[in-house]
Amino acid sequence: MKKNFAGIKTLALIFLLICTNSAFAQTYYVMNVKGKITLVSGQILARGSKIDASTQLKFGDATAKAIVLNSQNGRMILDGNKSKKSGDGELMAFVKEALLPLKSNLRLSTRGNKDSKEIVNFKDYFGDAEYLIIGDDLEINADQSKFPLGNNKMMIALYSIDNKTIKKKIKTDGNKLIFDKTKLFTHKEQTYDPSNIQSFKLYYFNKQTGASSEEANFKPVFVSEQEFAEEIKTVINFLSGIQGLKGDQLHQELYHYVLDVYGKISYPIFIEWSKKNAELK
Repeated sequence: MKKNFAGIKTLALIFLLICTNSAFAQTYYVMNVKGKITLVSGQILARGSKIDASTQLKFGDATAKAIVLNSQNGRMILDGNKSKKSGDGELMAFVKEALLPLKSNLRLSTRGNKDSKEIVNFKDYFGDAEYLIIGDDLEINADQSKFPLGNNKMMIALYSIDNKTIKKKIKTDGNKLIFDKTKLFTHKEQTYDPSNIQSFKLYYFNKQTGASSEEANFKPVFVSEQEFAEEIKTVINFLSGIQGLKGDQLHQELYHYVLDVYGKISYPIFIEWSKKNAELK
């Protein structure tokens, strides 16, 4: 009788574990929301929200999106383009209907993205797509022997926006380049949103000879330092608390989240920043 009771307890425990794991597999943790997304109850979907596959969502418009993490499926995106109009004209979708895999940028690994005191190859440093800048400026050092600055030698940014081509000199301090968001994207007293630029090219220019060379072609992505810190803290809580990651494994997975969601960034710069601003250990 005792053996039978023990067997029943074991089966009950196994069943409970299966149900618990299944529940975790169906739970999606919200990390980032762009636009307006609400539950049918009217509750606004926000960073830190937990939803499951059967949750019904209302999208403010088709461009609304959310980045979610799931213990089984990893990084996913809730896309408003997958929603459908209801009878009263609202854009509705169940979570399982709006989910799409997040495009992976794992090819942008930490290899070749080590920060150095002086940059000799800007194409390698920035890549050819999005490059994340935390806050309103980025300071990097150009290799003085290859890119001497001053005496009519400078770095020029050339970008297209609103059917205009704008040329701006990159601010310098010695051989340090300072990508200042305000200075770069203010032209003739008009301020432009860098998220709307069509292209952003970096040229090394010799004013005396008129010679120039294209050194990089990428898209700078500026994020609010405070908001980004809160998002990274939320991701860390998921990776360490739900998935049990720590140490280098946590650092790598956190870095790849940023690559997938925002674009390239120097690995050492990001990890150092996260330790100072997002409680990364």
